[in-house]
Amino acid sequence: MSILILKSILLGILGAIFGSFITMLTFRLPKSKDIVFSRSMCPACKQQLQVVDLIPVLSFLVFKGRCRQCQSSIGIRYVLSELVCMALFLLGLLFTDQLDVLKWLVFVVIGLSLAIIDFEELILPDSLTALLGTLGLGFAVFQNLLAEHLIAGLIGMGLFFLIRSVGSVVFKKEAMGIGDIKLIGALGCFWGFSSILWISYLSFLIGGVIALVFLVAKGKKQAQVIPFGPAILIAACLVAFFIEPLMVFFNQYFWQV
Repeated sequence: MSILILKSILLGILGAIFGSFITMLTFRLPKSKDIVFSRSMCPACKQQLQVVDLIPVLSFLVFKGRCRQCQSSIGIRYVLSELVCMALFLLGLLFTDQLDVLKWLVFVVIGLSLAIIDFEELILPDSLTALLGTLGLGFAVFQNLLAEHLIAGLIGMGLFFLIRSVGSVVFKKEAMGIGDIKLIGALGCFWGFSSILWISYLSFLIGGVIALVFLVAKGKKQAQVIPFGPAILIAACLVAFFIEPLMVFFNQYFWQV
């Protein structure tokens, strides 16, 4: 039990730290700002933030969601990113193999960054997508599954390209972004053949729910452009943990004749 507690504390701390990194990355990368050497600063007063201002979660709570120097409000998105990353890192406890844990943590950092950027900016940066696919192939080498993962990536891209082509003809407008096609290819390289078809299938179910929420919340005109990347990445998270229960559930309730 003590080992489990120590692992939970370690993963929670790491999740908060990487969640803080994700808040910076998702703010700067779409704006082509430096993500390595530039110091963090308050967007209101432009003062550089000190260590005490950058403690994940705690700084937000201690200073009541405000800049310590000018008292301007800090967006809730920052602490939410940290908390979500913490929670996702803690899910790594469900894996028994250390390589699987590392693979999950890598996926969380890159995947959560992609989801946030696509949700806010409607783009999926090629740099992050390529990094996800490349690292996935690297893990596949250690697992002796390189060929399978390469094929999975190609199948995912081919399937989404076909759906995009047909959808564009039917709806007479772009039905899916090229970034989504690249993302499903990267996920195929990362998770392999056994997962990519499930990710593809579930992503459209989840995407439909997200589209309905956007439609209700913002109205038809504002909901015409809906980010699909988050739906794909949520599907990938579900498949990573629940592929076997999902297969049993759908076989029992949906695919029986």
